[in-house]
Amino acid sequence: MSCRIGIKDLITPKTFLDFQEFFTRLEGLTLFLHDAQGKCIYGDCTLSPKNCRLAMEESYRWGEASIQLEADQAMLYWSIPVMLNNVVLGGVGACGIRLEDGDAFNSLFRIREAAESLYELMIKENLLNQARMELAKSHSKSEQEKAEAIHLLKDNFYQSIQSLYTEEEPALLNAIRCGQRAEATEILNRIFVVIFHYGSSSQDLLKSYLLELVAMMSRAAVAAGSVPEDALGLNFQAITRLAELEDDEGISEWLNNILERLFAEIQHNQHHPHSQALNKAFAYMQTQVAENLKRETVARHVGLSSSHFAHLLSTHTGKSFRELLTEFRVDKAVRLLNEGSSSLAEIAQVCGFSDQSHFSRVFSKVTRKPPGEYRKNPHGMTFRR
Repeated sequence: MSCRIGIKDLITPKTFLDFQEFFTRLEGLTLFLHDAQGKCIYGDCTLSPKNCRLAMEESYRWGEASIQLEADQAMLYWSIPVMLNNVVLGGVGACGIRLEDGDAFNSLFRIREAAESLYELMIKENLLNQARMELAKSHSKSEQEKAEAIHLLKDNFYQSIQSLYTEEEPALLNAIRCGQRAEATEILNRIFVVIFHYGSSSQDLLKSYLLELVAMMSRAAVAAGSVPEDALGLNFQAITRLAELEDDEGISEWLNNILERLFAEIQHNQHHPHSQALNKAFAYMQTQVAENLKRETVARHVGLSSSHFAHLLSTHTGKSFRELLTEFRVDKAVRLLNEGSSSLAEIAQVCGFSDQSHFSRVFSKVTRKPPGEYRKNPHGMTFRR
């Protein structure tokens, strides 16, 4: 269907300025207007026409404001279609929106509310076909359809949760182990946004992703010197508490409490005189997993006797040298499986297992899932004991 009226005919410069002034007073954000091809017409826009058009199309697809993430994973934006009857003429959007440091989830909720506020304002000003958008929204409730559409966003979002963890997990674990709160929080901000996007279609799915994240953070806290019973005990508490939560605000508070408790455990145990030696030992073990490491070699590397090193490991992690080395090897294998480019035989070799059969036995024992099955379905709930 064609339309002779263009978006500039529908929204004049004065109309746009009045509209933007009202919205800025209401939500504190500035707007821009673009045509159907994504070219900016009024306002300041740092996005490419491709991203403007994508954001508009995603909002049109789901019948609601669809918040997007810029390529550097640091800024949010959206665009809501301007419609005349059933014809999309362009979009009104906001871009360059930063998450608040240390409060990513609550910040995301407020940004979503601002986008919804713009959606309602456009309906009130007859710039949107409400009936068409509500019909699209009712169709978008199908999780299978939404999951398929998510893959279309690969230019702006991580293609999957696997790639998210592959890219962000090493830096997050290192920041937590070293007690670097600001750096860890910045990384978690990025992870939270992507997890929230992928899990937004189902609260059960969102909780599943978040429990994986907590398990990973708890293991990092143990590696940083936290008492295993305190840090890993959060896993059980997290499961029982998270199961009771039914709203976004409750989930946000739950996440913030988990992170605060983990850092409190790390800070408490970093005063121990041997914490630096243990952290150095863990870092060395992780970089040398492919080698036939012995406890005596690692102890000598950090300036401890073999017996004293074994005692410290038992006291501060509750595990033996061999158990910890196995976990480090499995953790590296998980990252390589997520990347998907190496064969099982190659992974076995670079992770220090004697052969593929040995790798499969150990991996299955630790994760409760064979490596081949894990690669096909990495997000089934598995818990280490």
